[in-house]
Amino acid sequence: MQRIFFESHDMQNKIYILHHRFLEKKPSGHLSDFNWHENIELAYIVNGNGTILCDGHPYPVKGGDVFVYNSNQVHRCYTDNTMEYYCLIVQSDFLKASGIPITELRMKNLIQDGQARCLFTELVEETYKDSLYAKAICQAKILSFIVYLLRSHGIPSTVPKGISDTPGCIKAALEFMHQKYAGKISLEEIAATAGLSKCHFAREFKKATHMTVTSYLNMIRCQHANQLIAGQGYSVQEAAFACGFNTPSFFSKTFYDIMGYLPSEAKTKR
Repeated sequence: MQRIFFESHDMQNKIYILHHRFLEKKPSGHLSDFNWHENIELAYIVNGNGTILCDGHPYPVKGGDVFVYNSNQVHRCYTDNTMEYYCLIVQSDFLKASGIPITELRMKNLIQDGQARCLFTELVEETYKDSLYAKAICQAKILSFIVYLLRSHGIPSTVPKGISDTPGCIKAALEFMHQKYAGKISLEEIAATAGLSKCHFAREFKKATHMTVTSYLNMIRCQHANQLIAGQGYSVQEAAFACGFNTPSFFSKTFYDIMGYLPSEAKTKR
């Protein structure tokens, strides 16, 4: 199965990627998709506040916080207001070649540490400088930053390293839903993909994602339908049937509850 929400990150021969992002409040249920990846990801919250759900644990974050997504941890973030943040993704092969096997190590997720904040902001400033040796300087700063985090906020050796708290069966179910959302799929089928009974799976899924299976599947379907209507010219009815809904009326109600506007308004929301 193609792993859609296991992100491989197309680094394009880069050592790291730095994004500057603004997150706004979305309608209830219209949340970012879960994803996970081998590369370590670090977020620095500049302004505002939000919540990061990582391996089933909700972490409130605010301006000045640094957040670490360890290798293969399942996560997403959202806000009830607005949140500005930088997102740093570091190539795992670069770290391994530098003697830091990041896929076998683990750090605390939420870090409220002035030194960590300073190291992150220094890296951001250096990234945007057009100076001689900028690439070498940034690489050195990344290594110093990661080593500092491991020394100051590494998980004790008694805790299994490099292992996500989200069971592989839940990851398999997430991938299955993202692959098969367009067809008619039942809870029994999804649970079978996870290798669990229906009731056991439903409990584990809610524990890991804070959503019911039906809510998450409907969210996936509506987000894809939104893309079809807004970007590919599908009619509301065509998008409904293409994304696994049996009736346009139920689709429109579900779409509105999740996206915050009617499917007929999707083109104006682009």
